[in-house]
Amino acid sequence: MAQNILDIAICSPLKFVEEDLTQPAKYNTKYFEDFLYEDTIPDFYSKQCYRAIWQKNDNIPLQILSNYAPHNLQLYDCNDDPVSGASFVFNHIPSSIEGTGQKALQVNLGLNTYEEGYFRYRLRAGDPVLKTYVSEWFHLKEKHEGSILLEYWHDENDLEVVWETGIKMNFRVQGGFPPEKYKPGSNRTVFIDQPNNITQLSARSFSVWKLLLGDSFGLPQWVIERINEIFNCSTVLIDGKQFVASEGAELEAITEEEYPLAGWSLDVRPAKASAKKRFEVDGNIDGALTVVYNIEGKGFGTMTGSASTNIIQIQSL
Repeated sequence: MAQNILDIAICSPLKFVEEDLTQPAKYNTKYFEDFLYEDTIPDFYSKQCYRAIWQKNDNIPLQILSNYAPHNLQLYDCNDDPVSGASFVFNHIPSSIEGTGQKALQVNLGLNTYEEGYFRYRLRAGDPVLKTYVSEWFHLKEKHEGSILLEYWHDENDLEVVWETGIKMNFRVQGGFPPEKYKPGSNRTVFIDQPNNITQLSARSFSVWKLLLGDSFGLPQWVIERINEIFNCSTVLIDGKQFVASEGAELEAITEEEYPLAGWSLDVRPAKASAKKRFEVDGNIDGALTVVYNIEGKGFGTMTGSASTNIIQIQSL
């Protein structure tokens, strides 16, 4: 019998599990990648609800990889009733992976037409339906105060996503940058002579920002697993600004005993360590213009009487 495969990347904005999955009675552990969050809380832990968050001005791009079709999504409300007009079909996007037998299938879910409330998606695979998968519940609001939007993509097909289709993913989570956790830094090269006099040869400044993740209740494992995977992408924007995890940085947990959620932190740096703030505005200005091409440097060359080797060509109009 042919094996039907459906792959959903861990960095996908929505987590799906097989609906009504059962496991042998001899196993007591329910792993978070196989079951909904609330089903994974051990009996001796305090029960703490968690709902993922989205705003009405967000959109949810999804990609699945599969060797069969069709795959249909249906949105359900807090009563687990289907939302009228909220049924979607994954579309085939041609890509270079099709020699593997799988195809990239995508859908982009808008949220602005729905009322605030609690929702989840069901994914039905095949016709007739072979399996049904259900997402974690999420809370849709006009605005989630104290949240950030992660926008992310990668420069090659990796992380089990076919990025060549042009997909750019989004993920919203509670968190932000506390001002008191900002830390300036610099890389310096110095020379110390025999009498121990010191001369600075070069220096470049940068800044380290402490990204805090979660509110006062914390986040479940499945959310932080996604965030960890997201920061493996070549481009990650946090509320529109590009950041990269600091070299050697790891997500650090703040936990309480027998409590299923945790707060997390990660040291990140702005992707561009610039010594200037550039302001740009569209429009034409009367008078002479100078156009400067391909500037991507840290300064203007050495201050000597001869031309520096890193002077960039300038063309006057």
